[in-house]
Amino acid sequence: MNWFRELVRRLAVLFRRGRFHTELEEEMRLHRELRELEQTAKGLTPEEARFTVARRFGNSLALREQSRDVCGWSWLENSLQDVRYGLRQLRHNPGFTVVAVLTLALGIGANLAIFSVVRGVLLRPLPYHEPSRLVRVYASNPSHGTVQGMFSPQDLQDFRSQAKSFESISGYWYSPGMSLYSLLSRNEATLIETACIDSKFLSTLGATPELGRGFTPQENIAGNDNVVILSDSLWRERFEADPSIIGKTLSVGGGVLVVVGVMGPEFGFPSPDVGFWVPLSRITDDAVPHRRGVRWIGVVARLKPGVTAAQASSETSLILKRLSVQYPTTNEGWNKGEAEDLQESIVGHVKPILLVLLGAVGLVLLTACANLANMAVARGTAVGDHQRRAAPRVRHSQRAGSRTLAHVSALAGGGNARRGHRRCGGTCCLPVDFDRAHVQCGG
Repeated sequence: MNWFRELVRRLAVLFRRGRFHTELEEEMRLHRELRELEQTAKGLTPEEARFTVARRFGNSLALREQSRDVCGWSWLENSLQDVRYGLRQLRHNPGFTVVAVLTLALGIGANLAIFSVVRGVLLRPLPYHEPSRLVRVYASNPSHGTVQGMFSPQDLQDFRSQAKSFESISGYWYSPGMSLYSLLSRNEATLIETACIDSKFLSTLGATPELGRGFTPQENIAGNDNVVILSDSLWRERFEADPSIIGKTLSVGGGVLVVVGVMGPEFGFPSPDVGFWVPLSRITDDAVPHRRGVRWIGVVARLKPGVTAAQASSETSLILKRLSVQYPTTNEGWNKGEAEDLQESIVGHVKPILLVLLGAVGLVLLTACANLANMAVARGTAVGDHQRRAAPRVRHSQRAGSRTLAHVSALAGGGNARRGHRRCGGTCCLPVDFDRAHVQCGG
């Protein structure tokens, strides 16, 4: 418990400085008097004894400072004194203080807000297992000007059987505003955004449901596909986070689906608006023709260890060229493949926008600092000769005021950035069509 007693002692010195200084001065005075009595007993006069003791005792002010360093936290006490002095200095110049704080707060707040978005969108990895190995696979027809196209069910099956660069390949379908299921709950029908996925979709991404399980291969066969996985937000909002939801049935789209899983709050692929995930087999041939020439399935895959996206793209193009020769009627021209990093496919088109915004707000802050520096120089030239003669103390007070101003402005800027995130979720500067599923700003 020695550390605890030391902590209590130092805190007492910090918060009871007056008492500490009084006791220290009394102790030093008593020490000097005892030494003077010793010198008087040796035959010196009182004046000679006082002079001798003072010479041996040294500088009283320096000794008090050394004692304060040993017994307390002098650095903290000095910092508090600087803050108090800086606040008094700012209070005496309210006009300059208001302009400076507002200018710096806006610059700092804008930089914090934009950087947090950049960090959440560009720098933070996707919330999946080994996200660097995840890619989106596209088929393109350059002769028709079609790039980053989808696969037909038959092409996807052939691609799976021939591809060697991928550890896992999965298909899905999602069309915002079109893939809607009607959920009947509490005598109220609600349209829910729905994604159709195959049984390998979650395992390919390396995601597991928070409750329950994913789909089995048998559940991706028509007739056995009356199952559904819920999003975390839908589970909490419509089902009050019922932990026994697994196995219950829902009235969906005129039919009945059994809940087999609930995803975690961080999962939102292919869109954070998705509330249901159902088997891909629920898309019937009547809804979308299941012919080789009809391409409507998006493909997400996981690369094998050591395989690059460029190598996977080359193999994909080779397979598509074989299919275009084998099925010329439906696949002619569809001979170029691409495996694009999943994160790049999500954020690639907004990266230039974010970098430009980051540079712009950086220039704004730099301009604000330059303007304030000019204002500070102008104030400094107005200092009188009598203050300049006390240059060390003046410089110290100016530094204390500048540090306090910077701290106050940083707090105000941080508050502005936080309020901005609360209002727009940290993504208000992104295009309206941007997939916000993996953006985690702030924090």
